[in-house]
Amino acid sequence: RRERELMTKDATIREIHHRVKNNLQTVAALLRLQARRIDSESGRAALEEAVRRVGSIAIVHETLSQNLDEKVEFDEIADRVLTMVAEISPGKVAGR
Repeated sequence: RRERELMTKDATIREIHHRVKNNLQTVAALLRLQARRIDSESGRAALEEAVRRVGSIAIVHETLSQNLDEKVEFDEIADRVLTMVAEISPGKVAGR
């Protein structure tokens, strides 16, 4: 019985992480769509910045939800965030 409860708990946690990931992707997609439709350059830049922030949150969430040993390598997260930002904004990011 206890083992079944643990399996159910693990499945529920995985499902919650999956939903959070999907929701963050949806938010980023809506922001990108809005950025493509806006005429204002400053408005577009603000929306693109919001996409980068949501992407950063998604990367941190994914990394934290995958690390079961309670240790997180900061360099791994920083590298992934820099890569994501560089893909979204080519020429605007200088890594190490």
